[in-house]
Amino acid sequence: MTKQGLDLDKPFRVLYMGNPEFRNIILDKIGDVLVSSSTRSLGSSSTESSRYHVVPTSFGIGATPNYAELLPIHVQLIVDECIGAVSESHRTPSGSDITLNFKNRPSCSSVCTGSEHQIHSETEWTIPDLALFLVSDRDDEAKMRARHLAQSFMKIHGIPALIISEEPLWKKPGQHLFPFDHQSLHLCLESRRALTGEVVVLERYPIDVKTFESITPSQLNRHLASLSELRPRKQSTSSTTLPPKSIEPNLFYDAEKYPS
Repeated sequence: MTKQGLDLDKPFRVLYMGNPEFRNIILDKIGDVLVSSSTRSLGSSSTESSRYHVVPTSFGIGATPNYAELLPIHVQLIVDECIGAVSESHRTPSGSDITLNFKNRPSCSSVCTGSEHQIHSETEWTIPDLALFLVSDRDDEAKMRARHLAQSFMKIHGIPALIISEEPLWKKPGQHLFPFDHQSLHLCLESRRALTGEVVVLERYPIDVKTFESITPSQLNRHLASLSELRPRKQSTSSTTLPPKSIEPNLFYDAEKYPS
């Protein structure tokens, strides 16, 4: 963790991928994390704010609001929900193109140009400050492969990622582990050698939802700030794409073909 919290002078952007039932639970926690930031003065006077939410005084069918209330915007959270990912392989060692499909905006592609990857989209897209992946032991091969491709997209472009499981996976014997960055928040199953007392890490698991909710917002804030420092983003915004290519998804996950 860093001593300083997240820099929230700009809106904090999140990419979420996983079971929609847990989306609000996780985003509520991220909201707690953002308002706990020590880098902003949330108690400042509303007259000092330069950004506001404009809220009508009346709602509903047939309502004609004549008045509005201005609510100062202290911290802003922008969420892109990723609902799938596909890839197109090249016959060269340079790599593959990865396309992310979203619920609320046009798709974005990481296109390999030979020496680097560029993000292309039909509309401008600011890449997220954090990617959140919700995993389950009930995920099928297609979901696992799509998530793995999305993780590869984040790794290529230096976007910090946090993996969260629906339930504690260490309680499930034989559960296949998920590839993730060991510098990000996770659980370790440890043992101690009888003779030397040395602590040995047996397995690493994604943090589960309940444990994630129990973390102090200020601590999680500093952890996310440390991830941002460790993995500076390589590209801030997207460019306009060429006419889209037809991409056929491969439904089967192949760990050797798509390394983490």
